[in-house]
Amino acid sequence: FNVKYLQTKEEIIDESKTNIDHALKQANVTINDYVESAKEAFDTLKEECSNLKEQINVNVETLNQKNEKQQVILEKYIEEQISVLRDEAIHKVEKEIKSSKQTQSEIANMIAKLQIRIEKIEKTTVNNPKFSKKYNK
Repeated sequence: FNVKYLQTKEEIIDESKTNIDHALKQANVTINDYVESAKEAFDTLKEECSNLKEQINVNVETLNQKNEKQQVILEKYIEEQISVLRDEAIHKVEKEIKSSKQTQSEIANMIAKLQIRIEKIEKTTVNNPKFSKKYNK
């Protein structure tokens, strides 16, 4: 009875060791599979992140180029507006100068006409006997 029991016990222990070794090997294979899958997933994620980073850089570059184009367009627009305003200001100043010259010319003409009239009046009054006494006093 004892011998059979001991053999059975040893057999049970051996069988348990075999089962444990098999389970450990299976667990190790499973763990290695998980590790390999995780590495592959990480590599895939790393590649996708790299692709996203590259796409972001392309998008940023595209936006920068659009911003530069818009900046150039805006600068040209501002230059055009400044040119238009400058031309308008020059035109207004030239118009004012011309108007001022016309006004000066008109005033000079009026003064010249007044001087001529004054001279005529003086000649008329000085040479007229009715006025000559009063005027020559």
